[in-house]
Amino acid sequence: MMRVSPRVYMIPISSKTFQPLYTTTNIYLIGQQELVMVDAGYAHEESYQQVVQELQRLGNPSVPYLIITHGHRDHFEGAEKIKRLTGAKVLAHYQEADLINSEFSQALVDDTLKDGDILEIAGAKLETIHTPGHSIGHICLYLAEDRVLFTGDHIVGISTVVVMDMIDYLESLKKLLNYPAQKICPAHGPVMEDAGAKIKEYYEHRLAREQQIIDALRVGGHMTPHQLMLKIYAVELDERFYGVAEQQIMAHLAKLEKEGQVDHTGAGTEAVHFYVSSLRALR
Repeated sequence: MMRVSPRVYMIPISSKTFQPLYTTTNIYLIGQQELVMVDAGYAHEESYQQVVQELQRLGNPSVPYLIITHGHRDHFEGAEKIKRLTGAKVLAHYQEADLINSEFSQALVDDTLKDGDILEIAGAKLETIHTPGHSIGHICLYLAEDRVLFTGDHIVGISTVVVMDMIDYLESLKKLLNYPAQKICPAHGPVMEDAGAKIKEYYEHRLAREQQIIDALRVGGHMTPHQLMLKIYAVELDERFYGVAEQQIMAHLAKLEKEGQVDHTGAGTEAVHFYVSSLRALR
Protein backbone atom coordinates (compact mmCIF):
# COMPACT_ATOMS: atom_id res chain seq x y z
CA MET A 1 0.00 0.00 0.00
CA MET A 2 1.26 3.46 -0.91
CA ARG A 3 0.23 6.81 0.53
CA VAL A 4 -0.47 9.21 -2.34
CA SER A 5 -1.64 12.26 -0.39
CA PRO A 6 -2.93 13.09 3.12
CA ARG A 7 -6.30 11.48 2.31
CA VAL A 8 -5.41 8.91 -0.37
CA TYR A 9 -3.91 5.40 -0.28
CA MET A 10 -3.27 3.17 -3.30
CA ILE A 11 -3.43 -0.64 -3.22
CA PRO A 12 -2.07 -2.21 -6.44
CA ILE A 13 -3.51 -5.72 -6.81
CA SER A 14 -2.63 -8.42 -9.31
CA SER A 15 -4.46 -8.10 -12.63
CA LYS A 16 -4.67 -10.10 -15.86
CA THR A 17 -6.34 -7.23 -17.72
CA PHE A 18 -3.94 -6.45 -20.54
CA GLN A 19 -0.74 -8.32 -19.93
CA PRO A 20 2.14 -7.78 -20.24
CA LEU A 21 1.36 -4.03 -20.17
CA TYR A 22 -0.99 -4.01 -17.17
CA THR A 23 0.01 -6.30 -14.31
CA THR A 24 -2.02 -4.58 -11.58
CA THR A 25 -5.33 -2.83 -11.04
CA ASN A 26 -5.16 -0.01 -8.50
CA ILE A 27 -7.70 0.24 -5.71
CA TYR A 28 -7.82 3.58 -3.90
CA LEU A 29 -8.88 4.39 -0.34
CA ILE A 30 -9.91 8.00 0.25
CA GLY A 31 -10.46 9.55 3.67
CA GLN A 32 -9.25 9.10 7.24
CA GLN A 33 -11.54 7.59 9.88
CA GLU A 34 -14.06 6.77 7.17
CA LEU A 35 -12.96 5.70 3.71
CA VAL A 36 -14.37 5.72 0.21
CA MET A 37 -12.99 2.87 -1.89
CA VAL A 38 -12.52 3.36 -5.63
CA ASP A 39 -12.75 0.18 -7.74
CA ALA A 40 -12.47 -3.38 -6.48
CA GLY A 41 -10.31 -5.38 -8.87
CA TYR A 42 -10.91 -9.01 -9.73
CA ALA A 43 -12.61 -11.42 -7.34
CA HIS A 44 -9.78 -13.91 -6.87
CA GLU A 45 -8.91 -14.71 -3.27
CA GLU A 46 -5.36 -13.35 -3.35
CA SER A 47 -6.57 -9.87 -4.27
CA TYR A 48 -9.37 -9.97 -1.72
CA GLN A 49 -6.99 -10.96 1.07
CA GLN A 50 -4.67 -8.14 0.09
CA VAL A 51 -7.52 -5.65 0.53
CA VAL A 52 -8.45 -7.22 3.88
CA GLN A 53 -4.86 -6.93 5.13
CA GLU A 54 -4.49 -3.31 4.08
CA LEU A 55 -7.75 -2.35 5.78
CA GLN A 56 -6.50 -4.09 8.92
CA ARG A 57 -3.26 -2.08 8.73
CA LEU A 58 -5.38 1.07 8.76
CA GLY A 59 -7.28 -0.12 11.83
CA ASN A 60 -10.34 -1.50 10.01
CA PRO A 61 -11.90 1.89 9.30
CA SER A 62 -15.49 2.24 8.17
CA VAL A 63 -15.98 2.02 4.39
CA PRO A 64 -19.42 3.49 3.70
CA TYR A 65 -18.98 3.71 -0.09
CA LEU A 66 -17.35 1.72 -2.88
CA ILE A 67 -17.32 3.56 -6.21
CA ILE A 68 -16.89 1.65 -9.48
CA THR A 69 -15.36 3.80 -12.23
CA HIS A 70 -16.88 1.70 -15.05
CA GLY A 71 -18.34 -1.66 -15.92
CA HIS A 72 -15.29 -3.73 -16.81
CA ARG A 73 -14.59 -6.84 -14.78
CA ASP A 74 -11.15 -5.83 -13.52
CA HIS A 75 -12.84 -2.90 -11.76
CA PHE A 76 -16.03 -4.39 -10.33
CA GLU A 77 -15.66 -8.17 -10.03
CA GLY A 78 -14.22 -8.07 -6.50
CA ALA A 79 -16.87 -5.66 -5.24
CA GLU A 80 -19.28 -8.36 -4.06
CA LYS A 81 -16.80 -9.75 -1.51
CA ILE A 82 -15.72 -6.29 -0.38
CA LYS A 83 -19.34 -5.23 0.02
CA ARG A 84 -19.99 -8.23 2.28
CA LEU A 85 -16.85 -7.47 4.28
CA THR A 86 -17.39 -3.75 4.81
CA GLY A 87 -21.10 -3.17 4.31
CA ALA A 88 -20.20 -0.50 1.77
CA LYS A 89 -22.86 0.94 -0.50
CA VAL A 90 -21.75 0.33 -4.10
CA LEU A 91 -22.05 3.30 -6.46
CA ALA A 92 -21.59 3.55 -10.23
CA HIS A 93 -22.67 5.85 -13.04
CA TYR A 94 -26.28 5.28 -14.03
CA GLN A 95 -25.22 4.24 -17.55
CA GLU A 96 -23.00 1.43 -16.20
CA ALA A 97 -25.16 0.11 -13.35
CA ASP A 98 -27.27 -2.35 -15.37
CA LEU A 99 -24.21 -3.84 -17.05
CA ILE A 100 -22.50 -4.36 -13.69
CA ASN A 101 -25.62 -5.78 -12.05
CA SER A 102 -26.12 -8.26 -14.89
CA GLU A 103 -22.94 -10.07 -13.81
CA PHE A 104 -24.30 -10.97 -10.36
CA SER A 105 -27.20 -13.08 -9.08
CA GLN A 106 -28.33 -10.12 -6.96
CA ALA A 107 -27.93 -6.47 -7.93
CA LEU A 108 -24.54 -5.19 -6.80
CA VAL A 109 -24.99 -1.44 -7.39
CA ASP A 110 -26.98 0.19 -4.58
CA ASP A 111 -27.22 3.68 -6.01
CA THR A 112 -26.15 5.56 -9.13
CA LEU A 113 -24.04 8.62 -9.80
CA LYS A 114 -24.23 11.36 -12.40
CA ASP A 115 -21.93 14.15 -13.50
CA GLY A 116 -21.36 16.71 -10.74
CA ASP A 117 -22.46 14.54 -7.81
CA ILE A 118 -20.38 15.16 -4.69
CA LEU A 119 -19.61 12.83 -1.79
CA GLU A 120 -18.32 14.42 1.40
CA ILE A 121 -15.72 12.34 3.21
CA ALA A 122 -13.21 13.25 5.94
CA GLY A 123 -13.96 16.94 5.56
CA ALA A 124 -13.28 16.77 1.83
CA LYS A 125 -15.41 16.66 -1.31
CA LEU A 126 -15.15 13.96 -3.96
CA GLU A 127 -16.72 15.05 -7.24
CA THR A 128 -18.03 12.71 -9.93
CA ILE A 129 -16.95 13.62 -13.47
CA HIS A 130 -18.70 11.80 -16.31
CA THR A 131 -15.97 10.96 -18.84
CA PRO A 132 -17.35 8.74 -21.62
CA GLY A 133 -15.01 7.38 -24.26
CA HIS A 134 -13.50 4.22 -22.80
CA SER A 135 -17.06 3.23 -21.90
CA ILE A 136 -20.34 5.12 -22.08
CA GLY A 137 -20.70 5.63 -18.33
CA HIS A 138 -17.06 5.89 -17.33
CA ILE A 139 -16.39 8.31 -14.48
CA CYS A 140 -13.37 10.07 -13.07
CA LEU A 141 -13.32 11.50 -9.55
CA TYR A 142 -11.75 14.70 -8.25
CA LEU A 143 -10.65 15.25 -4.65
CA ALA A 144 -10.29 19.02 -4.54
CA GLU A 145 -8.66 19.30 -1.10
CA ASP A 146 -5.73 17.07 -2.16
CA ARG A 147 -5.89 18.11 -5.84
CA VAL A 148 -5.97 14.45 -6.86
CA LEU A 149 -7.75 13.20 -9.99
CA PHE A 150 -8.79 9.53 -10.11
CA THR A 151 -8.97 8.61 -13.79
CA GLY A 152 -9.98 4.93 -13.93
CA ASP A 153 -9.17 3.77 -17.46
CA HIS A 154 -9.51 7.20 -19.06
CA ILE A 155 -5.84 7.94 -18.42
CA VAL A 156 -3.45 5.23 -17.27
CA GLY A 157 0.16 5.21 -16.14
CA ILE A 158 1.30 2.73 -18.78
CA SER A 159 0.85 3.27 -22.53
CA THR A 160 -2.52 4.62 -23.74
CA VAL A 161 -6.06 3.31 -23.30
CA VAL A 162 -8.63 1.48 -25.40
CA VAL A 163 -11.16 4.00 -26.72
CA MET A 164 -14.66 3.04 -27.87
CA ASP A 165 -15.91 6.51 -28.88
CA MET A 166 -13.14 8.89 -29.92
CA ILE A 167 -15.32 12.01 -30.05
CA ASP A 168 -16.54 11.44 -26.50
CA TYR A 169 -13.06 10.53 -25.34
CA LEU A 170 -11.42 13.72 -26.59
CA GLU A 171 -14.23 15.87 -25.20
CA SER A 172 -13.78 14.16 -21.84
CA LEU A 173 -10.04 14.89 -21.87
CA LYS A 174 -10.77 18.57 -22.49
CA LYS A 175 -13.29 18.50 -19.64
CA LEU A 176 -10.64 17.19 -17.23
CA LEU A 177 -8.44 20.22 -17.97
CA ASN A 178 -10.97 22.32 -16.04
CA TYR A 179 -9.81 20.72 -12.79
CA PRO A 180 -6.61 22.07 -11.15
CA ALA A 181 -5.31 18.61 -10.29
CA GLN A 182 -1.69 18.04 -9.33
CA LYS A 183 -1.70 14.23 -9.33
CA ILE A 184 -3.40 11.61 -11.47
CA CYS A 185 -4.30 8.31 -9.82
CA PRO A 186 -4.98 5.83 -12.65
CA ALA A 187 -6.52 2.38 -12.45
CA HIS A 188 -3.38 0.87 -13.99
CA GLY A 189 0.22 1.95 -13.62
CA PRO A 190 1.92 4.47 -11.33
CA VAL A 191 0.58 7.73 -9.92
CA MET A 192 1.51 10.64 -12.21
CA GLU A 193 2.54 14.17 -11.29
CA ASP A 194 1.73 17.32 -13.32
CA ALA A 195 -1.79 16.23 -14.17
CA GLY A 196 -2.48 19.00 -16.67
CA ALA A 197 0.57 18.12 -18.75
CA LYS A 198 -0.39 14.43 -18.82
CA ILE A 199 -3.95 15.21 -19.95
CA LYS A 200 -2.61 17.42 -22.74
CA GLU A 201 -0.14 14.68 -23.72
CA TYR A 202 -2.99 12.19 -24.10
CA TYR A 203 -5.04 14.66 -26.14
CA GLU A 204 -2.15 15.56 -28.44
CA HIS A 205 -1.26 11.89 -28.92
CA ARG A 206 -4.74 11.18 -30.28
CA LEU A 207 -4.63 14.17 -32.62
CA ALA A 208 -1.22 13.03 -33.89
CA ARG A 209 -2.57 9.51 -34.50
CA GLU A 210 -5.51 11.00 -36.36
CA GLN A 211 -3.16 12.96 -38.61
CA GLN A 212 -1.17 9.77 -39.29
CA ILE A 213 -4.36 8.12 -40.53
CA ILE A 214 -5.20 11.03 -42.83
CA ASP A 215 -1.64 11.15 -44.18
CA ALA A 216 -1.65 7.38 -44.81
CA LEU A 217 -4.93 7.61 -46.72
CA ARG A 218 -3.65 10.48 -48.84
CA VAL A 219 -0.67 8.38 -49.90
CA GLY A 220 -2.29 4.95 -50.01
CA GLY A 221 -5.70 5.84 -51.37
CA HIS A 222 -8.45 3.40 -50.37
CA MET A 223 -7.30 1.36 -47.35
CA THR A 224 -8.93 -1.06 -44.92
CA PRO A 225 -8.63 -0.51 -41.16
CA HIS A 226 -6.27 -3.49 -41.03
CA GLN A 227 -4.03 -2.00 -43.71
CA LEU A 228 -3.98 1.30 -41.85
CA MET A 229 -3.10 -0.47 -38.61
CA LEU A 230 -0.15 -2.24 -40.25
CA LYS A 231 1.02 1.01 -41.83
CA ILE A 232 0.81 3.04 -38.62
CA TYR A 233 1.46 0.58 -35.79
CA ALA A 234 3.43 -2.36 -37.18
CA VAL A 235 6.90 -0.98 -36.48
CA GLU A 236 6.22 -0.03 -32.87
CA LEU A 237 3.74 -2.68 -31.71
CA ASP A 238 3.90 -6.30 -30.57
CA GLU A 239 1.73 -8.49 -32.84
CA ARG A 240 -0.28 -9.61 -29.80
CA PHE A 241 -1.84 -6.15 -29.70
CA TYR A 242 -2.76 -5.85 -33.38
CA GLY A 243 -6.45 -6.50 -32.66
CA VAL A 244 -6.65 -3.70 -30.11
CA ALA A 245 -4.67 -1.38 -32.40
CA GLU A 246 -7.11 -2.02 -35.26
CA GLN A 247 -9.98 -1.25 -32.90
CA GLN A 248 -8.36 2.12 -32.16
CA ILE A 249 -7.97 2.82 -35.87
CA MET A 250 -11.70 2.14 -36.24
CA ALA A 251 -12.51 4.55 -33.40
CA HIS A 252 -10.50 7.28 -35.11
CA LEU A 253 -12.09 6.53 -38.49
CA ALA A 254 -15.59 6.72 -36.99
CA LYS A 255 -14.77 10.18 -35.63
CA LEU A 256 -13.24 11.34 -38.91
CA GLU A 257 -16.21 10.07 -40.89
CA LYS A 258 -18.69 11.87 -38.64
CA GLU A 259 -16.69 15.04 -39.20
CA GLY A 260 -16.74 14.54 -42.99
CA GLN A 261 -12.99 14.10 -43.23
CA VAL A 262 -13.06 10.51 -44.52
CA ASP A 263 -15.57 8.28 -46.26
CA HIS A 264 -15.76 4.57 -47.03
CA THR A 265 -16.82 2.04 -49.63
CA GLY A 266 -18.12 -1.46 -48.95
CA ALA A 267 -20.44 -2.86 -46.30
CA GLY A 268 -21.50 -6.14 -44.74
CA THR A 269 -19.28 -9.01 -45.87
CA GLU A 270 -17.55 -6.79 -48.42
CA ALA A 271 -14.20 -5.36 -47.31
CA VAL A 272 -14.62 -1.79 -46.10
CA HIS A 273 -12.08 0.66 -47.51
CA PHE A 274 -11.65 4.20 -46.21
CA TYR A 275 -10.41 7.20 -48.14
CA VAL A 276 -10.00 10.95 -47.64
CA SER A 277 -13.29 12.62 -48.53
CA SER A 278 -13.45 15.06 -51.43
CA LEU A 279 -14.22 17.91 -49.02
CA ARG A 280 -11.09 17.16 -47.00
CA ALA A 281 -9.00 16.80 -50.15
CA LEU A 282 -9.95 20.33 -51.20
CA ARG A 283 -8.64 21.87 -47.96
